[in-house]
Amino acid sequence: WSDGCTDKERNITLTQDTTIVAEFSSMNCVIASGTCGINGDNLMWQLSCDSILSIMGEGEMSEYSYGDHGINPPWTEYASQIKSIVVKEGVTSIGTYAFYNYSTAKYNSLKDITIPTSLTKTGGNVFSGITSMNAVYITDLEAWMNISHSNSSGNPLCSAHHLYVNGVELEELVLPEGTTSVKEYVFYGCKGLKSLQLPNSIELIENSAFAGTGLIEEEEEIDDLDLLEEEEEVVAPVETNEESEQQVFDFTQF
Repeated sequence: WSDGCTDKERNITLTQDTTIVAEFSSMNCVIASGTCGINGDNLMWQLSCDSILSIMGEGEMSEYSYGDHGINPPWTEYASQIKSIVVKEGVTSIGTYAFYNYSTAKYNSLKDITIPTSLTKTGGNVFSGITSMNAVYITDLEAWMNISHSNSSGNPLCSAHHLYVNGVELEELVLPEGTTSVKEYVFYGCKGLKSLQLPNSIELIENSAFAGTGLIEEEEEIDDLDLLEEEEEVVAPVETNEESEQQVFDFTQF
């Protein structure tokens, strides 16, 4: 067998009393690792020999800045080697500028990211400037829709453009009855999304929730519906489909 880093053959002699617990994975071969939590070691990062950056632990990630005098993410010097990012269950946030693409941190090899159901927020400019990504992987659409993004480039879809739910690309979105709102930036840049149906229960669609998606023919942001004002309720313009009793979002009105 191979440990993922060498081609050496390993000979193992087993006896009746021998117990071996082994994980035959390249995660056993680590290029670099460290802490990245807001409280220090509440989160750990690890870059494996197959170029997968894993973020694991419990709670929030630290916040970062960039530049010569900034607080750079600890994996910055390995940015060009990272092909995939896997954020493990238990992680609740991705910090500001965590994967910001700039002169000393080039994420030119990054292809995809896996997001856990535990994630609740992303900082600003997390994925700004990345052009090589083409996939965001999730397992729970409802959990994804509950993530709060600080701005459009906090959402990995701004760079990847394609969202996969349990391995299947999201091209048609039918929100169930009882859904009352859609968070801002939640599908921002999702060019793979071609069809959308909203239920009668929908009350608000926040800023740029569907900007830059395949639903919009011209690449422009939807105006802020400003649905959070206390004394004014604005309802997204919709057309009612009498047969299905669902509402079809009309993006041409923006």
